[in-house]
Amino acid sequence: LFRAAARLYRSAPWEHIPSDEDVFSVDVDALDVRSGVVSVIGRMGERCGVILFRNRADFERFLSQSDEASVTGGVPELPPYLSLNFEESTDVPKSMRDEAATHHWETAGRGAFPVVVAAHGTAPYQPSPRELARLEAISNAIADLVTSEPRLGDPWESGEGFCRALTVEAGGHHVEVKLAVPARPVSQPAASGTFDIRARKLDGDGLIDERWAAEFAEDLLQTFARAPEADGLPDESWMQLVLQYGHSYLNVPLARLGATEVREILFELFPRKVSCEPESATAIVNELRAFWTWTQRAFGLETAEECLAFLEPGLVKRLERELGNTAKFGMAKSLLMGGMAAGYDVKTPQGLERFMTDASAGTAPLPAFATDPVLQDSDRKAKEARKKKRKAQKAARARNR
Repeated sequence: LFRAAARLYRSAPWEHIPSDEDVFSVDVDALDVRSGVVSVIGRMGERCGVILFRNRADFERFLSQSDEASVTGGVPELPPYLSLNFEESTDVPKSMRDEAATHHWETAGRGAFPVVVAAHGTAPYQPSPRELARLEAISNAIADLVTSEPRLGDPWESGEGFCRALTVEAGGHHVEVKLAVPARPVSQPAASGTFDIRARKLDGDGLIDERWAAEFAEDLLQTFARAPEADGLPDESWMQLVLQYGHSYLNVPLARLGATEVREILFELFPRKVSCEPESATAIVNELRAFWTWTQRAFGLETAEECLAFLEPGLVKRLERELGNTAKFGMAKSLLMGGMAAGYDVKTPQGLERFMTDASAGTAPLPAFATDPVLQDSDRKAKEARKKKRKAQKAARARNR
């Protein structure tokens, strides 16, 4: 394992993979790993290494619980995982350093001492020889992949995906490791009168065409409304907002709207822009689950499985908190939510007009969060951040042409 870890560290896959949310699916039949998920960490300069999860659902739960704990200070309910981290040798217990020195185990440097963590939730345990072999196999496979694929980040950025089978050493044997990045294919809009769920149309600036996006969303959601998965859903179309924000803020079509993008929409854009009560979280998650269940059944949409893994029932509690977090409200939402808190029915034209009239006259009893002077500055900064993100997306597209 030490030799494989040293190879992994020297190959530095975290310098090539866009983020730790851009994961591999992994199969190692000889070691009973099937449809596992590997996250490579270290892109942002934090601790480097790899984390192996049993499946996509465990990975999404790990992210959600970790984020929840960082905000609330509570103890996260983490799924089982197996990780290989690289630590400064001075931070590792002397007994471990002495053992490595006695056996002449290879390390890639002072900051690359491999440390294995196996845990059920927050409870660590001693990994079995088979689990250590899994980490050895995956480390060797990723190191080989970096060598053979100099543009390793392209499959995620281009949406083309890939699948590679590599024979590597693990536990004293040679095993086959299959590493894959699921494809997210897109296509040009089909001829008039036909509908393609994977379609995308760009304007002259390389951004999703707004008129086409509106027509696409309307056709898509009308079709969804007739599906059995939509039975019993309320009239609010939360999915319409998800599509709108995906197109206009992230420049991502439905075919490439995965868990990472939906996470940003729900936890960043919805709290800032959507005027709704926190109790709407249940309806939002239920509708989005119904939608991606339908796209998976009816179209085999490639991103449906990871979106459903992200939209697990425990997500509702966090979304409620984010929707009620006044520190995230944009200017428009702060005013409207302030009007609702003051007793105005801002969902009707008459109530909204009365509220705007009273607010302009200074007679509306608005709560403090609706009149906070820092909102204008924070909203400006949010717009600047979105502009920078779009420029980065254009640069990524240029690299992939």
